[in-house]
Amino acid sequence: MNIKKVHVNPTWWTTNGGFFGKYYLEADHSFEGFLNTPKVMGQRICEEVGGVVRLCKLKKGNFVLDAPCGYGRHSIGLAQNGLRITGVDINDFFLDFARKRAKELRLKNCNFIKRDIRKLTFKNQFDAVINMFYSFGFFDDEDDDFSVIKNFYKSLKIGGKFLMHTFITLPKIEAGDYKRHEIRTLSSGNKLELYRDYDFQTKREYGKWYIVRKSGHKEKLAPYSMRVYTDIEFIGLCVKAGFRKFDVYGSWEGAKYKDTSELMVVVATK
Repeated sequence: MNIKKVHVNPTWWTTNGGFFGKYYLEADHSFEGFLNTPKVMGQRICEEVGGVVRLCKLKKGNFVLDAPCGYGRHSIGLAQNGLRITGVDINDFFLDFARKRAKELRLKNCNFIKRDIRKLTFKNQFDAVINMFYSFGFFDDEDDDFSVIKNFYKSLKIGGKFLMHTFITLPKIEAGDYKRHEIRTLSSGNKLELYRDYDFQTKREYGKWYIVRKSGHKEKLAPYSMRVYTDIEFIGLCVKAGFRKFDVYGSWEGAKYKDTSELMVVVATK
């Protein structure tokens, strides 16, 4: 399958865009996870939430903006650790799911609101802004990506931290540590079949996912396209937005980022 020739709707990431919704929610719960070492969802949440707290040097009672928050797994995990969370997303299905989950857990310190991250209006409110799990680079226009970072900068208090986390990096792609076709086992009992590829001209990853039912029937998600930024490119955008200090990690434990790192976490300080 030539993924790079598949038509991608520019608004694939919206509520009605066809990618994020009930099928994505099912697909996200695989036994393998997205890294080389298999990890189920509970392990991933624990590791990622702990990493956010550690790398952003957060304390109980700090205010955190999770943008976009998706269906709330990081927001809820952080709220359970005593942080005051505002989760924003444009997807109504995910927001409803997150609100119901927070209510079930009786979390009073976790609020979910509908916002387009290109149009945030928060000013000096948060101790940290987090952008988790390969959630930067949705938009076709790279000026929109910069608008997002600028909005994050404005949202932070002086000394606040902006954390961006991704597991898709250019060095991994160039080294061949990048699976273009993969089948994962889901906790639902179904399979996730995914195809993806990287275009060196556009600097974008193109992908297509299918939920494969036990009957063999395939439920297809809309194709997606993501701009993949290098650490240097991303830091350049942060400098332009006004951030003054940067740390780049290759693990949630705080190891320094290298080309061979399995993930990349950039922490920028206002």
